[in-house]
Amino acid sequence: MTNSDQAWLTALRAPGLGSARVIELTRSLGSIEAVLGADTSTLRRFGLRRETITALRRPDEKRLEGDLEWLNRPGHHLVIIDNEDYPALLGRIPDPPAVLFVQGDPGVLWQPQLAVVGSRNPTAGGLEHARDFSTELLRQGLTITSGLASGVDVTAHEAALDAGGLTIAVTGTGLDRVYPTSSRSTAERIRSQCAI
Repeated sequence: MTNSDQAWLTALRAPGLGSARVIELTRSLGSIEAVLGADTSTLRRFGLRRETITALRRPDEKRLEGDLEWLNRPGHHLVIIDNEDYPALLGRIPDPPAVLFVQGDPGVLWQPQLAVVGSRNPTAGGLEHARDFSTELLRQGLTITSGLASGVDVTAHEAALDAGGLTIAVTGTGLDRVYPTSSRSTAERIRSQCAI
C-alpha cells in the first residue's frame, strides 16, 4: 500500500465524486495528491460541492481504515488507472474505472481475453457448450473472463481452471462477498490461481 493508494481511496469515497470526476481532476491538477492538496477555491472552480471538499479534507476514517485493512491482506491489490499494471485497453473506454480492486494476480488482466457469459439456468447442453467453448478458447491462447454467476459463467471459469488456463471473474457485488454463494469454491480457486 502506498500514500497514493490512500489518496485515491479518499477521493473515491468522497460524495459527489465518481471515477470520471476523479480522473478529470487528477489529469487537470497533475496527481491525486495535488487534488487532495488543492485549495478550496481551486476545487470550487471544478464545481465541487462543500460536502465533497470536506470529505477530501477529512475523510471518513473508519471507512478508509476498512479499505486499507482490505488492501493490506495478501493477494489484494489496488490497480490505479495511471499505473503500468492497469489494462491499457480498459483505460481507453469512454468511462473507465479509476481503480480496480483485484484479488489474486493483477498481471492476468493483461492477457488476451474473451468473455463467456450466459444463462443462469442453462440446459445440460448449454453447460456442455460453455465448457467446450471455454476449453477450446484456452487452447487458442485466450483467458476466459466471466461474472462468476451460476450457470454458464461459473462453468466457463471452472473449465478454464480445470484445463490449467487463466480466468478472470468480474463481479458486481464487490470483492468482500461472493454471490451466488454456490460460486464460493470457484471464487477461491480463481483468487489463488488467477484474478477476481
